[in-house]
Amino acid sequence: MRRLKQQLSVCIDRSLSNLPSRCLWCKQQAVHSQRNLCDQCYQMLPWNNRACPRCALPLSGPRTGHNCLPQNSALERLYAPLRYARPLDQWIPALKDSSNLNYLPLFHKLLCHALDPAWQYDLVVPIPLHWRRLLGRGFNQAELLARPVAKHLATPLASRCLKRNSARTNQKELKRAERLKNLHGAFSCRPLEGQRILLIDDVATTGATLQNAAQCLRRAGSGEVQALVLARTPPPEKS
Repeated sequence: MRRLKQQLSVCIDRSLSNLPSRCLWCKQQAVHSQRNLCDQCYQMLPWNNRACPRCALPLSGPRTGHNCLPQNSALERLYAPLRYARPLDQWIPALKDSSNLNYLPLFHKLLCHALDPAWQYDLVVPIPLHWRRLLGRGFNQAELLARPVAKHLATPLASRCLKRNSARTNQKELKRAERLKNLHGAFSCRPLEGQRILLIDDVATTGATLQNAAQCLRRAGSGEVQALVLARTPPPEKS
């Protein structure tokens, strides 16, 4: 498995060195350095500027927050620079399902841009895939996103800290209650000694995966657990 990861890393580096010189979105204008988007398209991304300060849920009203995370939540805070809307709802699946690595430099830039210099962590932990799903896909997208974050923070990347115990039903196919049930006992963790954890994943919808992972980390002895995702799914529109 370690040799497979090394080979994958080499392939990714080669792919990223041959990225398109045109904007990933409009396909016309020359791209900004290290971003692969022209300035106009970059500004048009679905920024999550008005969001709950605790769970990053997009808000329609004033940015005052709501009772999204209980006071005893294992997950202290969740950060998301973008809303899961066009074109992210096409680009993220393209990375996961079609192994399209063209979007990685942009995703890295967006995640690192969302980091606050005041944040202090001891470990950066990507949400793991079950080994069967990892074998089928060839990579864990959360780990690919977590690497530059760990480098930016000068913090160790702990890819083996969490383990996915079983290959369960895909979360995106389930409703909230079903997601919570599906994730019961989904993770295990090596013992920790008060380390402050930053969890990394691509998208948060209900937050069930991150909450379950945070609970596992806290039971293993971690300190405060926060999470950073690329995009947050907006709540369904009321009819």
